[in-house]
Amino acid sequence: KGEFLKFSDRPVSETALEEKDSLLKSFFPVINETGPITAWKMIYKDLRKVKEFYSSKGSELIFDSQHCGYALSFQMSDKKERFFQDSFQCGENYFSDIPGETETLRRFLDHCVNFMNTAEPVQPGKYPVVLSPKVAGVFAHESLGHKSEADFMLGDEQMKKDWEIGKQIGEDFLSIVDDGNELGIGFTPFDDEGTAASKTYLIKNGKLSGRLHSTATAAEMEEHVTGNARAVEFEFEPVVRMTTTYIEPGDISKKELLSSVSRGIYIDSIRHGSGMSTFTLAPTRAFRIENGEIGNPVSVSVVTGNVFRTLQEIEGVSDELELFSFVGGGCGKMEQFPLPVGFGGPYVKVKSMDVQ
Repeated sequence: KGEFLKFSDRPVSETALEEKDSLLKSFFPVINETGPITAWKMIYKDLRKVKEFYSSKGSELIFDSQHCGYALSFQMSDKKERFFQDSFQCGENYFSDIPGETETLRRFLDHCVNFMNTAEPVQPGKYPVVLSPKVAGVFAHESLGHKSEADFMLGDEQMKKDWEIGKQIGEDFLSIVDDGNELGIGFTPFDDEGTAASKTYLIKNGKLSGRLHSTATAAEMEEHVTGNARAVEFEFEPVVRMTTTYIEPGDISKKELLSSVSRGIYIDSIRHGSGMSTFTLAPTRAFRIENGEIGNPVSVSVVTGNVFRTLQEIEGVSDELELFSFVGGGCGKMEQFPLPVGFGGPYVKVKSMDVQ
């Protein structure tokens, strides 16, 4: 029981429409000055939800969530018919925290122009790969997060066996977490069954450690609830969903991590990812790694792999954790889309991945 209103002091509804409009328009000159851009769209989005929850078990809760931000999507091309598309976006819990530095966007667009003009097709094959924190977060979400949603396991004895708690599937430094208490777009203090958020280790010290549950799946599997029964709106049935999923950082620097790669690929950003037993990442920007240094850009269509094998081949994680909140899109499951989720991690080195 109780009232848990975290965002009542600075609700996005009290920010004037003119301020939001001005934020977007401040970026327009930079976009228009970037000659190769042939089409673009920029949106602003904010949302604050106040939920009241009552149950026959005596629950009486009032709680809120809030996020806001902008997203720019664009296409580029040049006279040589080279084509490139990407996005630039930022999500926060408070409007006042949204960065409005136009120079950051300018540097990013210049970086994209250079990538389009100089990227060469990658030679397909297996390479050591370093994932940026953003890509590592998507990998954790797609490769492990969905597999850890317990409703997928009900009635599937083989899957329960494959994902048996305590099974060693990685090195001792590898831990992956889902936590609705983390601020960001995935902040979910209570799920839609009234269960408080918890920090759930999906992998801890290289071993399968937990699953994500609703009350029904927890009862069926005789495990504890985790606060992961979520619905996109009140008219939908809550199903097991992630909140903020991330790989915990290690104790070596990004430079040290890269220095161990003599010839490999660095994946800086991706368009999308998907996966269950196998996963797929579709990069937007990737670069060669030569003698421990990030080098020339390369065009990569897809990076794929087996989930278990890839987790076992993670050889290092850096000491910095970055969490991301995107306002465009979200996670989809059972026709419920888009559900706000957060993700992130450190820089992650994988011994070998299939790069095409």
